[in-house]
Amino acid sequence: MRFPDFIIMGAMKAGTTSLYTYLRRHPSIFMPANKEPQFFSLDAKYSLGMPWYHSLFEPAKQGNVCGEASTCYSRAATHPLAASRILQSIPNVRLLYLLRNPVDRTYSHYRHRMRERVIDGQDMLTLQQYLEAEPEAIDASLYLRQIKVYLETGFSREQIEVLLTDDLIADPLTTLNKVQAFVGVEQHDLVHGRPLHSNSADVSAVLTARQKIRSLLIDLRGTPGIKQVTDVVPLRIRVAVVAATSTLISKTLIAKKMSRDMHGRMTPLSAAHRSRLARLFRTSVVELGDWLDRDLTAWLH
Repeated sequence: MRFPDFIIMGAMKAGTTSLYTYLRRHPSIFMPANKEPQFFSLDAKYSLGMPWYHSLFEPAKQGNVCGEASTCYSRAATHPLAASRILQSIPNVRLLYLLRNPVDRTYSHYRHRMRERVIDGQDMLTLQQYLEAEPEAIDASLYLRQIKVYLETGFSREQIEVLLTDDLIADPLTTLNKVQAFVGVEQHDLVHGRPLHSNSADVSAVLTARQKIRSLLIDLRGTPGIKQVTDVVPLRIRVAVVAATSTLISKTLIAKKMSRDMHGRMTPLSAAHRSRLARLFRTSVVELGDWLDRDLTAWLH
């Protein structure tokens, strides 16, 4: 049975889709087609058991380094058991933590959740309403707090590689070489002259719908009787069916409705909102900069 050798643990809306896509280009790295299995954070997923989690890595070839990416693993206030569950199951796993300007990340978090609300047929909230109703958006941007959860759980500092979204965008080749050294694979040019900027506003709506549909189809496998039927179907065919179904649906009615409904209805990130959030994150940014021995004050302007 295969376990992941590394996990991209977050942060949500910090460029993890780009990092995941880059790493999947490596000939010696295997990552499941379902980018965010969320196994250790969601009780419904965790209850499927380790055999289900192992099945995600069945297609890996001999000698592959395996990884997965679930940004909910770095949202401790919402998913407090994730770190301890990972430590118990994969104590030697390496953790990649990609950090973005907390103001921009928090606002992007808000927009992401509003897109989900559109899918679910709910009314949108203003930025202020959302931040008051869902403290997760702020908590997920308190990066050092998330890191300390893992250290206090029992992970070593050497197991956590902290990266900045700014670096991945400005110099993807150098950043990816650093990642490859950390996970223990031979260095390859994963950029190929085509830098990625996944989850832009233009594509995020489709990705949100696709992820929800894919997750729903995977969850369905836990229904009594369904697993026995699907087990006789080769894994590569099951993966292809899930991917094709989610892509087809997300490109049609759901994606069109989301695109039509969400534009122009979300609170813009005004200078006043940005200033307020920057003040809120000031202490945590300074403490994180000290911990990383890096000047992060540009995030506060």
